[in-house]
Amino acid sequence: MIKLLQPDWKVKLVEQHNRVGLEASNEWHNAGTGHAALCEPNYTPYSKDGKTVEIDKAVATNNKFMTSLAFWSFLVEKSILPDATFIQPAPHILFVHGEEKREWLKRRVEKLSKLPAFAATEYSEDYDTIQKWSGLLCNGRPRSGGEVIAASRHPDGTEVNYGLLTRHLVQSFGELGGDVQLLSTVTALRQQADKRWLVAVHKADLTDSNQVVRARFVFAGGGGGSLSLLQMAGIPEVQGYGGMPVSGKFLVCQKLDVVEQNLNKVYGPAAVSAPPMSVPHIDFRSLYGKDVIFFGPFAGFSPMLFKVSGTPLDWLATINWHNVLPMAKMAMSNLPLVKYLIKEIFASKGAQLEALREFYPAAKPEDWTMVWAGQRIQIVNPKGELQFGDDSPLGAAECHWGSTPKESCNSLPLGR
Repeated sequence: MIKLLQPDWKVKLVEQHNRVGLEASNEWHNAGTGHAALCEPNYTPYSKDGKTVEIDKAVATNNKFMTSLAFWSFLVEKSILPDATFIQPAPHILFVHGEEKREWLKRRVEKLSKLPAFAATEYSEDYDTIQKWSGLLCNGRPRSGGEVIAASRHPDGTEVNYGLLTRHLVQSFGELGGDVQLLSTVTALRQQADKRWLVAVHKADLTDSNQVVRARFVFAGGGGGSLSLLQMAGIPEVQGYGGMPVSGKFLVCQKLDVVEQNLNKVYGPAAVSAPPMSVPHIDFRSLYGKDVIFFGPFAGFSPMLFKVSGTPLDWLATINWHNVLPMAKMAMSNLPLVKYLIKEIFASKGAQLEALREFYPAAKPEDWTMVWAGQRIQIVNPKGELQFGDDSPLGAAECHWGSTPKESCNSLPLGR
């Protein structure tokens, strides 16, 4: 975006791996939902008094995703991105069990469907309708027997291959004159008296050399490594902030007759004490012409900043006398979460299959394999509070920008 607005500026992207998009952006490390708030339950909680469903966060998140769509559409129209194969249509479904959750879902749909971006949302408690929307949800589920189920469906959801999108964006950045430097790691940051920055970079090539880059501005876009970059910079705003690594796994099915029963993104409410990132979902994915289904994520703890590379020492190095007390306070005040993560780490394959069968009762274990999800570092603020996603003041994993009218999403060509 900067290179488009200021083509004469020198912009360097420093990447520690041998290609971009290998960590959380990688298509095998996330569910590709896009977080448009069409089906994510944690964006619409009950109010504190339990009387109404709050929708402000869902509306704000949807606006931001629409802006992302508008930006990507612009890049495709200008041939800056080669095509729109990174995004495919996939209806978004929110599926619930039980009377209490059904009532919550009904209230959610009633409030959101009055807004243009959510007006196409459908709601049903009918078994046949839900089966038509997603065969997996009813495959093996008794038509009658006292189980209360309900679902909402938005037909205009999307499935995004963020790994492919990332690689296309960086390729275009290079074609526009940007400098992409791979196999390079930032090892130090220091601001000079003239406010410019000196950035020490280690190059993992045959020379195994070091270089110093001088820059007016530095953007810390290192995912889980952003905290250590900010600490290197010595800016006072980062003092007291820490990071809690959260890992995860997905079950993956590539069996065509199973995949064809669910060409949707299907979400359900998270378990009690579970972090928002662990909201269970069964996701249709379209990866380079091959259709698959993800289920998960199964959360856990791993003392790593990165899944593909790095060691636990990288995370331990971010703990200092500024944030050690907030980190300890966070652990003590989130004992149910700590207990939940430990439980997930040691969850048996039988327990994982049972979780899958909450969505897909007829699931067969031989049809599914396990893959690692991307590593996430959740913000711990100076007060010792744990913050998730776009609640975090230092940024979020998702690419959310501004707001825009709903019509902008219609300009991006989608196809299978």
